[in-house]
Amino acid sequence: MAHQRDNRVLPGIIAIAILLRLAAAVYFGDSTDPAIDEFSYSALAARVADGHGFSFGEDWYPFTPAGTLTAHWSFLYTGFVAAIYAIAGYHPLVVRLVQSILGGILLPWLAYHLTKRLFPARHSVAVIA
Repeated sequence: MAHQRDNRVLPGIIAIAILLRLAAAVYFGDSTDPAIDEFSYSALAARVADGHGFSFGEDWYPFTPAGTLTAHWSFLYTGFVAAIYAIAGYHPLVVRLVQSILGGILLPWLAYHLTKRLFPARHSVAVIA
């Protein structure tokens, strides 16, 4: 009985999670803030998508000279952003929208299933998580 209720509630929770994340993505728009990490990842991903490799076009922080390959940033996330830029062009909003959908689905789903394994007799705890 509780499992059937979870099957109805979880999609609603996931839908709300996606909608809230999409609203935040639209609010932040199609630009990046130079004061935070997204700016570095976006610039690096744009270079990767343009075929310049894992390097910056100008000196980046005191420890990363222009045109030098770097390992100071995550390869996986940079590759994810670069793949989106290669498909959609340089649009940070598209990255945010894709992340909103993936995060809105995967994070509540993972929290639900992990909690259900920790508390198998109490399905309501998993739905609340």
